[in-house]
Amino acid sequence: MSLRSTAPRHPERSRIGGAPGAATGRPSALTEGRSESRRHLISQQDGGAAPRRRRGDPLGPGGVSKPLYEAKAELFRVLGHPARVRILELLRDGERSVGSLQGALGLDSSGTSQHLAALRKHGLVVSRRQGTSVYYTASDPSLFGLLAAGRDFLAASLGRQQALLEELAGSLVRDGADTPGGADA
Repeated sequence: MSLRSTAPRHPERSRIGGAPGAATGRPSALTEGRSESRRHLISQQDGGAAPRRRRGDPLGPGGVSKPLYEAKAELFRVLGHPARVRILELLRDGERSVGSLQGALGLDSSGTSQHLAALRKHGLVVSRRQGTSVYYTASDPSLFGLLAAGRDFLAASLGRQQALLEELAGSLVRDGADTPGGADA
C-alpha cells in the first residue's frame, strides 16, 4: 500500500495541459507577464512597438515624462561613484582618449569602460572613434558647474566644521584651566 497523497503537488496547475490556466483557457498570474513580454518581443520584431526605454531615459514607461525630482535623483545616482566624478573632472580640460582616462584613473580597461558606458548611457559624455581609439568629451559644459557647486558646498561645510572644532578646542582649554588636574595642575 502506498502512502503517497493523491492531491496534486501544485494545485494551481491543471492536469489538462499541465500549465496554469490551461483548463479554463484564461491566463493565470504566472503566465500573464510572460505572454505580455512575448507580445512585446513579437511586436518589436515586426517594428510595431516603441523601443524599450533605458534606465537613464528622462521618459518613464509609456513615454510619460518622469517627475523632475526622479530625473535629478537618477543623475546623482550615476554621479555617486568617485571614478565617474573623476572622469568628468578630467574631461574639464577637453577631449581625452579611453587610454588616457584609464591611466589617470588607475583602473583596468574593463572598469574604465563600464564607468564610461554608464556616463554615456545617461547622456553625460559623448564619444567619437578615430581609427582604433575612442575619445570622450563632456556632453554639456554645465556639468562642470554642477561639480563646482558640489566643491563649493563641501568647502563651506568643512569650513563650518573647522569653526566648530576650533570653538570646541578653545572651550576645552578654558575648562581645563579651571578644574583640578587641568592645565594648572
